[in-house]
Amino acid sequence: MNVFFVLSGLLITGIIRAEQAAGTFRLLRFYERRARRILPALVVVCAVSVPFALLVLLPFELAPYFKSLGSVVLIISNVHFWDQSGYFEVASNTQPLLHTSSLAVEEQF
Repeated sequence: MNVFFVLSGLLITGIIRAEQAAGTFRLLRFYERRARRILPALVVVCAVSVPFALLVLLPFELAPYFKSLGSVVLIISNVHFWDQSGYFEVASNTQPLLHTSSLAVEEQF
């Protein structure tokens, strides 16, 4: 996952620096482009995972799932999953939204 952050950071920094050098950088426009690129896929992943969670998870597993879904919406899933277990622990195999933690870290940074 560290490689993802390095590459993502280099890409984002390169975009920002190039736009700053050209005098065209606008923070609002930067976030608007990110939202248009990331949010559609994130919404689809969350929307598709709900029916599967209802079908596959046991009743006592649904509350933690919906708590993780809420943390995704609030962009704090990295904190939620860090509090639950380690990213590479066996229990992480049962967390369908675990991969969203990298998006939360990126947005918080």
